[in-house]
Amino acid sequence: DRFGISQDDINQVVNWLQSYGLHVDEVSRGRRSILFSGSALQVERTLHTQMRTYSVRGQFHHANATEPEIPKALASVVNGVVSLHDFRSAAMHIGARPVSLSSEGARNAPSPTFSSGGAAYLSPADFATIYNVAPLYQNAIDGTGQTIAIVGRSNINVSDVNLFRSSFGLPSNPPAVIINGSNPGVIKGGEETEAALDVEWSGAVAPKAAVKFVVSASTSSSDGTYLSAQYIVNNNIAPVFSMSFGICEAAVGASGNNFFQSLWQQAAAEGITVFVSSGDSGAAGCDGSSASTGTHGKGVNALCSTAYSVCVGGTQFDDGATGNGYW
Repeated sequence: DRFGISQDDINQVVNWLQSYGLHVDEVSRGRRSILFSGSALQVERTLHTQMRTYSVRGQFHHANATEPEIPKALASVVNGVVSLHDFRSAAMHIGARPVSLSSEGARNAPSPTFSSGGAAYLSPADFATIYNVAPLYQNAIDGTGQTIAIVGRSNINVSDVNLFRSSFGLPSNPPAVIINGSNPGVIKGGEETEAALDVEWSGAVAPKAAVKFVVSASTSSSDGTYLSAQYIVNNNIAPVFSMSFGICEAAVGASGNNFFQSLWQQAAAEGITVFVSSGDSGAAGCDGSSASTGTHGKGVNALCSTAYSVCVGGTQFDDGATGNGYW
């Protein structure tokens, strides 16, 4: 009531969309966004743009060729159209990289909790030592009484999370899976990996916190991570919110950046702390994930470039050259 637009203004926008045959799927509880759908032809006629198919790095995508237009009478109400394309934010992980150990460096040093085939892997106990979390646990600061919401666009196998926790001696505390809309199922590959990684490690660092994993299927014109993020904020799912996806500011455009500015601002007003991964690409965030240099300008993750979110980085752990740091 304090921050959303008036119901009269909502009605005007809804009536305008419906007058062109578009279907209004949802008006957010905070009255700050409207989710609509329709055919490409209806979108073109309503928003005075052209939908086109593009070939990008060997893959076909569809997107609007020009900026959408809205009636002048609605200009003071509508910030813009967030997405009319199927370009997606990227999962913010590179992948597992085993650490090779030298026997000389490993002497008189702590031993990794889990090793296999001559390689060491980071476990929750290792993380607690490296990042000095253990003193918090000793003072009963372990997530008790807290809830963490995790963004996803692929479902997970909860049994994998339970196995992760039991393997590393964490207390039994399975996540709650909340499906927003249709169930996308478990999408094998990077999508499932990112989802499981985020759920498992949020619960690994705060082992007694309640973890709520919100998953939304991507549509032909909306990223599932955007839909999950909006659901978490509009329904006040948790006071702590973690999102490990990213896309550069230039790729989402003014409307996309305004969307996250508005959504995280709403979260802050509700008392939700939003954490977003800065990603592993550094300033090359506008290039492909395998790029070693930035050729498309310096990239900032659009999902965490506002004053209302915490952009989290600095978790690279390079101890493989001599093995005489942690190991």
